[in-house]
Amino acid sequence: CDPSVTPPQVLGTPGNNLHEVETAEGTRFLASMPPCFRKHIWIKRGDFLLVDPIEEGSKVKAEISLVLLPPHVRSLQLQGLW
Repeated sequence: CDPSVTPPQVLGTPGNNLHEVETAEGTRFLASMPPCFRKHIWIKRGDFLLVDPIEEGSKVKAEISLVLLPPHVRSLQLQGLW
């Protein structure tokens, strides 16, 4: 992940472990939540994510690899990486 690029932000959750996200450039796409996160992590509108692109589907373009919590975001901002 390029530290100079703002990670995608969650716009909503249409269901089936999918999340609609938007990049800083305004591109919107669906990201899937991997099974290992499903019972352990809550994602809400406004959260920032790190995602890995996938080629499998036409609508789902990425898989979530990390959810950035508010302390992560603050730390990145203080370091000048955001």
